[in-house]
Amino acid sequence: MAAEAPEESALWGYYTSKSKWLVQLSNFPAQYMRDANLKNVLLGQVEANANGSQQLSSEQLLILGQEAEHWVIGDIHGAPLPQETIMSSFQARNSGQLYHNMTRVDPK
Repeated sequence: MAAEAPEESALWGYYTSKSKWLVQLSNFPAQYMRDANLKNVLLGQVEANANGSQQLSSEQLLILGQEAEHWVIGDIHGAPLPQETIMSSFQARNSGQLYHNMTRVDPK
């Protein structure tokens, strides 16, 4: 079913604190996005490390990922999310397409 759906864009990143994100590029979370027919907006812009991920600052993520239609934030209890001014800059958050591993996140 996913293969027949129109391709949409996404990113998957864990907030690790101190304005740093661990984004998923070529590991199993990235494979989940491919299986769901989601284009990872960071591919081709960020080089994966040996674990298939990479660390980005909030500023880098804002530049490279703000147009993603969907956003998965892994373990939202690992560290408090950054300031609202940063979070509200992302299209996915503002359109209600922000998720953590299990469910949609209510940004309010």
